[in-house]
Amino acid sequence: DLSPSKAHNLEWGWRHITPQNTLEATLYAINTQNEILPYELEAFPDRDFYRNAGNTSRMGIELFWQHQQGSWEWTVAYHYASIKFDDYVLKDKNLSGNYLPGIPQQQLNTSLKYHFERGWGTSIQTQYTGNLYVDDANQTQVADYFLANLRVWKSFEHLSFFSGVNNLLNRAYFDNIRINSFGKRYYEPAPLRNFYLGINLNF
Repeated sequence: DLSPSKAHNLEWGWRHITPQNTLEATLYAINTQNEILPYELEAFPDRDFYRNAGNTSRMGIELFWQHQQGSWEWTVAYHYASIKFDDYVLKDKNLSGNYLPGIPQQQLNTSLKYHFERGWGTSIQTQYTGNLYVDDANQTQVADYFLANLRVWKSFEHLSFFSGVNNLLNRAYFDNIRINSFGKRYYEPAPLRNFYLGINLNF
């Protein structure tokens, strides 16, 4: 019974590049007809079904800055989005004006790298994810969270070793959200602090 989803996109972009900096800004607006979203039924656990959720509108801005100076490299990316139902009625409930589930309103990613001599390098990455809703009715909200990851590497001509720590601050957060899950089983927890070690071969 699904109808195809159709979208009209409009995007404006600006970019400025210098020997040490790259700056980008993007504004976008997307109007979608017959938005398709997943849901679950009690009789079929762990199976995804899909339904049309009326029309939606997306408006947002994406900002990006990369700076390189000597052995340093700094990157910042920010995204703000307002994504709402325009006209959506579900089981006699008018959900028009609600936010689409599963999509945070704000995201911020940063990265700082430093390249030492003799092939050594290190980087720290951070990620901020704003709060988001897990259901069409916007009755349940997931709190925002902040993550930090650390990485160290040593490069040779055809070989490199790397190691790192994910979730350096040992935050408890959700790695995946099951949208419109039955019985409010929305959450799939992410790993706490974890370590890794690897080798790359390049020929």
